[in-house]
Amino acid sequence: MHRPTWVEVDLNTVSSNIKNVRKLVDDKTIIIAIVKANAYGHGIINISKRLEMEGVDIFGVATVEDGVKLRNNGITKPVLILGCILPEQIDTILKSSITPTIVRLDMAKKISERVEQLSNEKFGINNVNVHVKIDTGMGGFGVYHNDAVDEIREINGLNHINIEGVFTHFTSSDSSDKDSVDEQVKRFKDVISRLEKYNIHIPIKHFSNSSATIQIPLTLNAIRPGISIYGMYTSKNVPKSANLQEVMSFKTTIVNIKKLKKGETVSYNRTFKAERDSLIATLPVGYSDGYSRRLSNKGRVLVRGKSVPVAGVVRMDFTYVDVTDVPGISIGDEVVLFGKQGEEIISIESIADLTGSIPYEITCAIGADVPRIYKQTGCKSALAEDTKM
Repeated sequence: MHRPTWVEVDLNTVSSNIKNVRKLVDDKTIIIAIVKANAYGHGIINISKRLEMEGVDIFGVATVEDGVKLRNNGITKPVLILGCILPEQIDTILKSSITPTIVRLDMAKKISERVEQLSNEKFGINNVNVHVKIDTGMGGFGVYHNDAVDEIREINGLNHINIEGVFTHFTSSDSSDKDSVDEQVKRFKDVISRLEKYNIHIPIKHFSNSSATIQIPLTLNAIRPGISIYGMYTSKNVPKSANLQEVMSFKTTIVNIKKLKKGETVSYNRTFKAERDSLIATLPVGYSDGYSRRLSNKGRVLVRGKSVPVAGVVRMDFTYVDVTDVPGISIGDEVVLFGKQGEEIISIESIADLTGSIPYEITCAIGADVPRIYKQTGCKSALAEDTKM
């Protein structure tokens, strides 16, 4: 059934963005493409399939469920879980050949013990690759940097465990707080250096997210681009030097047009009062779909190539816009909530600015039941997002 509100995702632009990210680093650099949170709302399966075609080396996800989803939908490249795991998830991780991140010694021991059991039961699992997260300042989770050498040495000595990678996570790589970044880099490299004195040489080392990849000269052999794949920058502090283009457009359709007399109001709390006789169009989209209520009375949309204002409070399922100045307006006209129409553009970053948010939240907030339509070379096709688990 056709739904009058949808998202368009340009897979060609995904390809262009990842190619431009590659230009920032050495040809041999390992690319860990971050597709967590349903590929930042863009659709994890179709995005990952395109990125696999473009030759990324590893996929980064936040949850075991996303890792399994990638495997069940044909992704064969390594999948790294960046978040914490629970003991009851170990079997799923092992049987799906997913790479867990170790943030505590006890979890590494549990994985080692379980692999030993499965090996004895002739499951054909003998070793498991892991990455170890070092907490150099983010807090939350990870092996604390002061304890990391001793703990990683112990992890390295466990049966069936192969430490394939080690990484950390910057707190402020998209800000002007260079001192904190420098301190985290120093702590991370100190751990690596001390491990190598014990003859522990971990193959994959990474700390650069999108903003760090753009701003910090690479001294490791892997990067973790996320938001840059989708054509956005993490903040205004990051120079727009990577030639990125936004991948997603959010669109809807006019379903009603109503005349409003001067002085009359529309939507909740009478926050919009017509200053003249007006035409108000109803859009079948609201905050339940991911169009923020914070855009009430200040957002703008594009219709027939013109920018028009949101009128009144954004409702759960409906938004009203003032189309008085748009000639020939009619029910069924396409409306762009963000994206391009004619010569006009409403960027995701501008929506983030209006709502006091960040681009990540804008795309991730779009409801899972809003259809994603994937555009490819020379055509527009509705590739259904495969939800097979």
